[in-house]
Amino acid sequence: MIRLFKLITILILLVMYTTAYCQGIPRNYISANVSFDAGKNTNSQNSNKSSSTSFNLYTNINWAVALKNNWMIGFTVGNALNTQNDENTNNNMTISVRSTSSSYSFGPLARKYFWINGSWSMFSEGQLLAGFGNSIIKQDGLLLSKLSDKQFEVELNAGINFSLNNSWRLELVPVSLRYIYKQTPKNEYNDVLRTESRFYFNSFLNGLNLGVVYTY
Repeated sequence: MIRLFKLITILILLVMYTTAYCQGIPRNYISANVSFDAGKNTNSQNSNKSSSTSFNLYTNINWAVALKNNWMIGFTVGNALNTQNDENTNNNMTISVRSTSSSYSFGPLARKYFWINGSWSMFSEGQLLAGFGNSIIKQDGLLLSKLSDKQFEVELNAGINFSLNNSWRLELVPVSLRYIYKQTPKNEYNDVLRTESRFYFNSFLNGLNLGVVYTY
């Protein structure tokens, strides 16, 4: 069912893109975006009980200048905070594991606006990011792991703007596709060089991505 909703969302955006028309060149802008999601899972079987909660918060600041034909180019800086708490109870013995991570990224962006009507507009956006991060895992308060990593990311977004007045807009990014390559070097908690690469598809069904835009 979720895959069906995602497919419908993509088809709607593609139709709107192909039927949209331009109404002028956008202005330079500065924006701040926040996206978040949270989850909770529980499982119980006889004397075994487990629960897991997670919370993810992403923030970024963007700056861009207007070019011809509704194109924008600029720069973005972002931060991601992730936490996960796991509890496992077996025969009245509980083990708690807490994982936290944070990362910072920065890089260029390019945005193309597709105007729909007077107040509403749509855009597609690409970002090329480099960054670094760290993660900590503790069990019952004791440190199990502390790692740092370097990462490279390509991100494609589809979004909607609503103009409040000549200077301010609200922004929603309902669809995002990301590719992340991560490298974790060796240290006292990690005896080998680790690499990881994967794709992420996010939509408004997973969490909200909201922004405030100031144009000048």
